[in-house]
Amino acid sequence: MMRRIRAALVALLASALLAGCVAIPTGGAVSRFALRGGDDAPTFNFLARPPAEGDDQDEILAGFIQAGIDTQDRYAVARQYLTTDLAARWNPNSSVTVTDGTRSASTRVDGARISLTVRASARVDASGAYSTTSDTAVLPFSFVKQKGEWRISAAPDGTVLSPYNFSAVFAAFPLYFLDPTGAFLVPDLRWYPAGASAQDRVVRGLLAGPATWLGSGAVVSAFPRGTQLGSDGVDIRDGVATVDLSAQVLEESAAARRRMTAQLQTTLQSITTLSAVRLAVRGVAIEVPADSSMPTDDPQVGTEVIAFGQGGLGTVSGQSLAPLPPFTAKTAELPAGPATLDRSRSTLALRSSQGVWRIPAAGQAELVDRRSALIAPAIDPEGFVWTAQTSGVGTVAAIDPRGGVVRPIGSASTPSGGVLVSMRMSRDGTRIAFGVITADGPVLQLGAIQRDSSLVPTGLGPFLTIPVTGGTLVDVAWIDPQSVAYLVRDASGTTVRSQQVGGQSASLGRPVDAAQIVGGNAGVDGLRILTSEGGLLQQTGAGGWQTTGTGSLSWLVTQQ
Repeated sequence: MMRRIRAALVALLASALLAGCVAIPTGGAVSRFALRGGDDAPTFNFLARPPAEGDDQDEILAGFIQAGIDTQDRYAVARQYLTTDLAARWNPNSSVTVTDGTRSASTRVDGARISLTVRASARVDASGAYSTTSDTAVLPFSFVKQKGEWRISAAPDGTVLSPYNFSAVFAAFPLYFLDPTGAFLVPDLRWYPAGASAQDRVVRGLLAGPATWLGSGAVVSAFPRGTQLGSDGVDIRDGVATVDLSAQVLEESAAARRRMTAQLQTTLQSITTLSAVRLAVRGVAIEVPADSSMPTDDPQVGTEVIAFGQGGLGTVSGQSLAPLPPFTAKTAELPAGPATLDRSRSTLALRSSQGVWRIPAAGQAELVDRRSALIAPAIDPEGFVWTAQTSGVGTVAAIDPRGGVVRPIGSASTPSGGVLVSMRMSRDGTRIAFGVITADGPVLQLGAIQRDSSLVPTGLGPFLTIPVTGGTLVDVAWIDPQSVAYLVRDASGTTVRSQQVGGQSASLGRPVDAAQIVGGNAGVDGLRILTSEGGLLQQTGAGGWQTTGTGSLSWLVTQQ
C-alpha cells in the first residue's frame, strides 16, 4: 500500500512540474511552448492537470496537449479541455505524433483558431504500428466558450507527445504470429499505453492480425477471421491468463487451439510471466489438449564463432581456428569470402570472386550464381540460397536447393538509385533485411517473404523502410527476432546501433574500425564484430567493445 501511495505522490509531483513547462506564451502572433524531452523515462504514470477556471485559449491548448500523458479512463482529463460534443467524438487512439524534442510553434489564425506546428520524429497509428518520420505537421484547433470557459471545439484525433513522455506512457509489445510451417512464432512489434488495460489492448491487436507489411502472406494466425475479445476480456491470476473469445474458436481443431494458445501465451509474456493460458467463450472454458510440440519464438544457432582466417575456414578458438568438418575441407580450394551457414549445418553459401557457391555437407560444391558484384548470400530455413547484386534489391534471387532453379524475387519498392550493401535473413525465414544506400541517405528495408503452398519464395511484400543515422552504412545483422544491428562509418570511426523492427534505435557503442558484424544467441551479447585488422570484438558489460580472439581473420560467417 505504501509503495502505491509513494508512486501516486511521485506522479502528482511530476505532473505539477510538467504542467509548469508547457504554457504557451500569449504575446505576439507566433508563440512557442516546450514539450518535455530527455533520454531517461520514468517508471510511473503521469496525472494530467485539468483545465482551471479562467484559462485562456493558449492555456487550454497547452493543457490539452499535456493531458495526452494521462491515458486513464479513456483520456478523461484531456476530454475536459473539449466541448461536450467534441469530447464524445474525439478519438485519442487514432494516432500518436512523437515530436523530435524541439519546441512546437503555435500561430493564431484569428480570435477563435490556433494552428500548432509540430516537428515529428515518429508516429504510431491506430493499430499500434510505429514508424519513424521527419516531417512537419500543422494541427488546427478551434475554440468556443462553454459555460463561460474556453474549450476546444475542433481538434484532430490523436495525441502529441515528446520522446520523453512517449517513453513514459507507451511501451513496446510484440504480438506473435506464426510462420507458414507453424514452427516459428514471429514478433510484430506494437506500441500501446502501459497499464492495466494493456493486456486487453494487446490481445485485440493480436486478433486483428499482423501489420500491413507482414500481412502479405509471410505470417499467419491460428485465430479464425473475425474472432473478437469477449466481454470478460483477459483475466490474469496467479500466473494463469484466461482469455475470453468469441464463438468462432469453437469450430477450430485441437491443433489450431494449441497454436492460438501459443500465440497468446508468448504475446502476453511481455506483460507478465505466465505459466499457462486458458481459452474461454462467454466465460466457459474450452478444452485445449496438451501437446509437447510448441513453436519457438527465438531460434538458436551454434555457440561457436565461425570465420575464415589463416588455415581456411574454422571455429575461433583463442588465437587459432579449429576445423569445421566437412566445410573446412570443402572450401580449401575456394577463395575466402562472406558466407552463411544454415542452422542445421547442412549447407554453406559462400561468395567468391567467381560468384556464389552452394556447398552441401553431403555432395559437391556448386556455383549457383555467376553474376558480378554480388553481396554476401543468405539461406532460408527451406534451404533456398538468396543472392543479390549491389545494384539494388530488385536483383534479389532465391536458388532452389531442389535442382538449382533460380527464382527472381525483385521488388518495385527499391529506392531509385539505391546501392545494396547488405542482406540478412531472419532465422524464422519470414523476413529479410536489406541495407541500402540511397540518394537521400542510407536506409534499412525489411521485406516480408511471400511463399507459395510448397514454401517456395515468390516475392516480397511492401517494405518497412527505416532511415539509418550516424554515417555511411557498412553492414547489417539480426540481433534477435525483434531487432537488427547495423554498422555505420563517419569521419571519426565506426558506430554500432540496434534497431527494433517497428520501433526505436539505440547506440551500442563505437568499436574501433569495424568492418563486419554477425549475430549469435543471447541478443546483443551474441554480436561479434570483425575489424579491418582481422580482430574479433564482443561487447563488454559497460557498452564498450573488447578483443576476444585471433587478429588474423578475414571474414566472419553468418549462422542462419
